Amino acid sequence: MTSLREKAYERLNQEILIQDFDCVDNCRVARKDVPEEVLAYEASAAEGCCGFYDTEILVDGVVFLIGCNYGH
Repeated sequence: MTSLREKAYERLNQEILIQDFDCVDNCRVARKDVPEEVLAYEASAAEGCCGFYDTEILVDGVVFLIGCNYGH
């Protein structure tokens, strides 16, 4: 069975393909209701390349933050 986190990463991978980003790094996923995950998510976002993509999605009733950095 696919976990909620795996579903969130699948959505992120779909977004990366749709947006056609170059040089993707710091792919990140966090449950919005788990403060430790949100802090780790924000730290990852701050350490990546100059471009960034971040959004919220709903996975089986749970809100997730998904994102990545891209570009040079």
